[in-house]
Amino acid sequence: MRSKLYEDFVLTTDATIINKLKQAGAIIIGKANTHEFAYGPTGDRSYFGACRNPYHTGKIS
Repeated sequence: MRSKLYEDFVLTTDATIINKLKQAGAIIIGKANTHEFAYGPTGDRSYFGACRNPYHTGKIS
């Protein structure tokens, strides 16, 4: 959940899929940026900035 309301909140647990990936040896290097509370059709209105396409940073997700 990405919101100014939770700006300083630090999670204490991981999602099940993250736990499974870590058990399989994966290294988690990032996290998603979405609309606040994932409520929106594009990634251009996040409190933390637009969610950019990693292959073409001039485009949104």
